Amino acid sequence: MRIPIVFGVLFLTTLASADGLANGFERMWIYYAFLLDVKLASVRPDASRSILLDCPSDARFKDVMAAIDTTDFSHLDILPDEENRFPPIRETAQRLLDIGMTDSFDSEQVIKGQGSFTRMISDLGWMVNNIKTKLTKDELKTVKDESDRADEALMLAKSRRSSSCQISCGDR
Repeated sequence: MRIPIVFGVLFLTTLASADGLANGFERMWIYYAFLLDVKLASVRPDASRSILLDCPSDARFKDVMAAIDTTDFSHLDILPDEENRFPPIRETAQRLLDIGMTDSFDSEQVIKGQGSFTRMISDLGWMVNNIKTKLTKDELKTVKDESDRADEALMLAKSRRSSSCQISCGDR
């Protein structure tokens, strides 16, 4: 499963068309990548966190979105239950689009020193892959929810980007 994730990331980075729902899925992917990173650090004391260094390990979805966003959305309810650690991907991506929270965000807040969104998405894919390779089979079982949801969000973003390109790129 690791190689398809990398190819999915590379595919996403090659598409330049802006699509709000795809951006929502990418935000969901970043959130679940953050949870994987936190989990790695919790089961491996020698592992250092590399994603969203300005977020505490107990940060919830809204906290993570606030950390990467340049716009203040603190006055909005993003999720029906802000304490939900595992928000539903499709519904949350749609909600992000509905409230206008799918514009660009600060990629340097996701990966320190990374100012390019395209490069950040690619690097994040390698980091997620790296996180998964560092965990034993037993440790992987403890991150199944985070891992499955990260993979699902990435595939939805990839699918959405692909359909956007088919519509906007047409047959050339």
